[in-house]
Amino acid sequence: MTIYENAAFSLESNRFIEGDARATVDAVGRLTTAKGVTLETNVSEAFPRLSSDCPMLDAMYGIAIRDQIRLVIEPETYFYMLCNRYGHASKIPDGLMPSGPVFWAGYGFPTYLYTRDTAFSSMLGTAYVLPEVVVSHLKHLRGLRRKVGLKISRNHEIPIRGIPTKQLDISEMEFAQRYNTNCYTRRTDDIVWVLGLWQVYLTTGQEDLLGYILRAFHHFDAHFYRYFLDPADGLYRGQPTFIDVATDCYLGRGPSETILLKALSTNCMYLQAFRIVAQIARRLGDHEQGSVMDVRTGNLKRAIRKSFGVNDYPFYKFEDGTYSDRKEILGLAFAVLYNVVSLDEGAALLSSYHDGDYGRPLFWPFYGSDQVYHDNSSWPFTEGFFALAEYKLGNKQDAIRKLMARLCRHGLQGDFNEVLEWKTGAFAGCPGYLWSSAAYLALVYKMIAGICVDDPGWIRFAPVLPKELGSRLVLSGLQFGKMIVDLHLTGNGEHVVACRMDGREVAEPSLIRDDRRHYLEIVLGT
Repeated sequence: MTIYENAAFSLESNRFIEGDARATVDAVGRLTTAKGVTLETNVSEAFPRLSSDCPMLDAMYGIAIRDQIRLVIEPETYFYMLCNRYGHASKIPDGLMPSGPVFWAGYGFPTYLYTRDTAFSSMLGTAYVLPEVVVSHLKHLRGLRRKVGLKISRNHEIPIRGIPTKQLDISEMEFAQRYNTNCYTRRTDDIVWVLGLWQVYLTTGQEDLLGYILRAFHHFDAHFYRYFLDPADGLYRGQPTFIDVATDCYLGRGPSETILLKALSTNCMYLQAFRIVAQIARRLGDHEQGSVMDVRTGNLKRAIRKSFGVNDYPFYKFEDGTYSDRKEILGLAFAVLYNVVSLDEGAALLSSYHDGDYGRPLFWPFYGSDQVYHDNSSWPFTEGFFALAEYKLGNKQDAIRKLMARLCRHGLQGDFNEVLEWKTGAFAGCPGYLWSSAAYLALVYKMIAGICVDDPGWIRFAPVLPKELGSRLVLSGLQFGKMIVDLHLTGNGEHVVACRMDGREVAEPSLIRDDRRHYLEIVLGT
């Protein structure tokens, strides 16, 4: 059965076809790529396992889990990588060695560790399969960021009064070599770590994370974030998240000029982080601090709507108060996901965003440079967030089919690549990328299985199974802390017509978190 097709390619239940190239899945679940390489796609019992009537859905899930696992670096391995990089253990700078496992961003990447890659991956799906690595990674980088502080490299001045920066007479490359991270001028979307760790908390119920998040937030809020708030309009300055100031995507602005921008995506992340911190403060009994964060949340939401809403939510606001004439995929997705806009406003925003056969552009229109990375590109993980926003607005089955097709296209080469050239669909960047495979996990966990964890005490399911994917799906071994859930879906659609929990009829598919294993059967209908 055809799941999705356009002028460039088609996805069927057991094969992907693009011109003369195709990837196929055989009767035992092995994926054969366009280059004739056959890959096993079975998943270890240590991770949630998927079985459905759609062989391609299952096979690419196995590839996603494989990509996630292969990007974990144990401390011993990382130590040898650093020794190789610096020449000898004695030359490794203080603070670079993690105490636990961390993530490689993608196959072939250097030994640098990244906050946003792991945090975004956690938000999409990594928190469901490797939560302990997410925590180890992000905690290590919080410590490293404290150590580096507001030191900056040559030509990366921050032109905002009152920031106690310390400029070093070294290049940004030398800075990265010394500190294993970029200077803060290129990390002004740093707040994303709060969202990544919060997703782990929701998934696992790991209570000790709450105090850590609250303490770390207060430190960085006082020593980093507060300097970037512009009291004139209530917005935070800094780069649009992940689109680095070091690229040439900002009309010739260098790092120092770009940091004065006020980006929709980054301000939406601050907004969600403030909501999270307010919830944490109340959970820990500090209702006064919760109220303070509520006020900050309300102020920032009004500032975003006042500044961006009048211009239909553009890419960013310039330092002189004018606006970019472009829109950006994550800014719009986050405005919907983090309740900046109403459902009607969100539907209009998302439906107006440009699209193409191979994906949605990172921003539109492009700047027209020769590079294919932060220009002329489409990224699988941004597709994932956009699809989640569409799903939230009610366009669930179409969002599932389209996202699945675009991500399954990676079956042509056997792993989830970092980035695509938007016009041609050519794979670019790094193969086997963490947040790209995490986008596929979002498809399975958050969209098809419909896992909803707004409160860590409750696990709810609102599954959606389009008829093109068959009428049976089993997702077993889902782990929520000590609780394990085996989910069995039958039927099609997005409405629960019957539900059984551990053999008993129940009114709705939700569970109170405990330390047992549960078998949840859901019958779907239209």
